[in-house]
Amino acid sequence: MRAGPDADFAAAWSVFKEYVALRCDEPEQQFGKRVRAPGGDDDSDLLLFESGPGGFDLIRQFSFQDDEGEYVGMATVCLSAAWPDADEEQFWAEAGPTQEAIPQRHPEAFQNWVGGAREWCAAIERMPTFARALTGSPDWEFHD
Repeated sequence: MRAGPDADFAAAWSVFKEYVALRCDEPEQQFGKRVRAPGGDDDSDLLLFESGPGGFDLIRQFSFQDDEGEYVGMATVCLSAAWPDADEEQFWAEAGPTQEAIPQRHPEAFQNWVGGAREWCAAIERMPTFARALTGSPDWEFHD
């Protein structure tokens, strides 16, 4: 879904915040077989925020496993926004419903780990350039 300059980026962010807090571990058909993104300690359901000159990318990244626990593929759902003065940032978190901050599990793999979905959203909203984008009208889109 692509939105133009008159679309409400703050509303899109609100929807994305709700989405990243949902549990998404129900089996489904993908890659020609029954798969699921189990979440938990296996890093199969992660959040990534990246920004820099030109804009923001907010990403939920699923790694799918089959019924035997074997990796079968990956998918992403992204909210991207064009914003010329975005600060260069990158941080990760665990997606889904979390009650408290999740400690950094893999310091060598995930620099700037912020915890769970709630902490991830809060870290994004504390960024001054992101706050300006919420009150501005950037071009944005949902995509995979």
